[in-house]
Amino acid sequence: DELFISLKTVKTHVSNILAKLEVSDRTQAAVYAFQHHLVGQEEFSMNLKDLLVELEAGKDPEKAGPMEAYMRHQFSFLGVAAPERNKLYKKYFPEAKKTKIIDWDFVDTCWRKEPREYQYVAANYLKAMQSYLKDSDLPKLERLVVTKSWWDTVDILDRVVGSLVYDHPEL
Repeated sequence: DELFISLKTVKTHVSNILAKLEVSDRTQAAVYAFQHHLVGQEEFSMNLKDLLVELEAGKDPEKAGPMEAYMRHQFSFLGVAAPERNKLYKKYFPEAKKTKIIDWDFVDTCWRKEPREYQYVAANYLKAMQSYLKDSDLPKLERLVVTKSWWDTVDILDRVVGSLVYDHPEL
């Protein structure tokens, strides 16, 4: 014996859930679930973890050497150039923006990793998510600016900090 429910029944249940949560789509329902601790951070950030897997898979040791030399050997590199990283941002960041929540665990994970491309991912993620920053995020941003600090990430994060301060003049 198999249990069967029709597609119409599923759609009715989903519509009822969305109405009870007072949200208009599944993405908003996921955000609601996260904000009300109905799901954990790990379920919420799987998409961004896939980005890191793809970044690692794209490593190119032949490009890594010249990238390290350009940065005066301050950091190790995977050898994933900006155009390839930008493709990953375009693939993953729009979905992340739908959540309207900054995944600081993801940012911290990227910042702790050695190859510099991970800090680029984190900084560009924050740039994409900057409209969702809160005034309480300023100390976190400051920590990033002064940790593994070099002109490349500071140039990205200055816009993020600037946007936050512009949106919250009391800072």
